[in-house]
Amino acid sequence: GHEDEAAPLIEELMEEGSSSVPKGVVWLMAHSALAEAITLAGTEDQAAQEYSLLEPYAGRVPSIGAVARPSVNHSLGTLAARAGWPEKARSHFTAACEEHERFGAIGWLARTRLEWARMLCRSGERDGDKPAARALLLQSKQGAEQLGVADVADDSEMLLREIS
Repeated sequence: GHEDEAAPLIEELMEEGSSSVPKGVVWLMAHSALAEAITLAGTEDQAAQEYSLLEPYAGRVPSIGAVARPSVNHSLGTLAARAGWPEKARSHFTAACEEHERFGAIGWLARTRLEWARMLCRSGERDGDKPAARALLLQSKQGAEQLGVADVADDSEMLLREIS
């Protein structure tokens, strides 16, 4: 909710390039978090740039010890959506959902479904987008409520109301 404050920080990190986070154990975690920030407050160009950095890591899960983030395919899906590449985004969201289901990661699955639905609501370029978004949002809301992930449940409910 602080996009105005986030934008200059994103710009600063993007100007420094990969050198701002040295390669190592935290690199993928840091870029996963940066991808989330870019999705919320970055530009299409920043999304495309970050996408190219993360693309080789598709299929991996950023983690350090017991702390993990959603699949890199989730990040690639959100970045592709932000960059204006809906077909790439659909492909990554599909892969992320499959990965999260396989892991039993209900919270991440709910979040990925929410972001996929958000993209479908924004693009609205295909006839089936609205019904597909509705189905994803219902699944997202159910999974989020099951785990008590209030922000995802609330966002899913809000988007459901907007497209009804």
